[in-house]
Amino acid sequence: MCDGQPLFERDTEGVRFLRADGNQAFFPLDWRQAALRAIEPRGVHISKLKLLQEEIAKLLILRPNPRGMERESKAEARYPDLSMINLTSWYRSLYQEQEWSDALRRLLRDVWPDFQSFKLVDAGMNTKALQLRFEGETGKPTLLFFEHLSDGERALIGLYMVRAAL
Repeated sequence: MCDGQPLFERDTEGVRFLRADGNQAFFPLDWRQAALRAIEPRGVHISKLKLLQEEIAKLLILRPNPRGMERESKAEARYPDLSMINLTSWYRSLYQEQEWSDALRRLLRDVWPDFQSFKLVDAGMNTKALQLRFEGETGKPTLLFFEHLSDGERALIGLYMVRAAL
């Protein structure tokens, strides 16, 4: 719905929407296919539909799986996968950008005031493990490997990594 009007309607028979000339259009579409992608937006009357398609295309949909997140990374990953199991590999590719690293550190300090930094620690041939550093109560730093964090803490780091990358 946009301005009280449906942009398109979908049922088991097909898809209905307004054409550029204002007339209603219909085409059959298999119920297993996405209707929004099948509509070719042309003309003034469906510019809102085109805008909706463009905005949906910008969405990044993730379903973090903290228990499946890799303990160690053997290579960089340019993007996170859907379940973020390659989080450490994705971190390896992003941490080289100082602005991103600073943004991530600031974001995490909002939830963990004692958080100091990340470090990639050698864990074998071309293999790195992600380590977090927290300021200890005695002034001595507390070091934790990513694998020792709770599921919620791992998911939090992954989601803040995405936020810092945007």
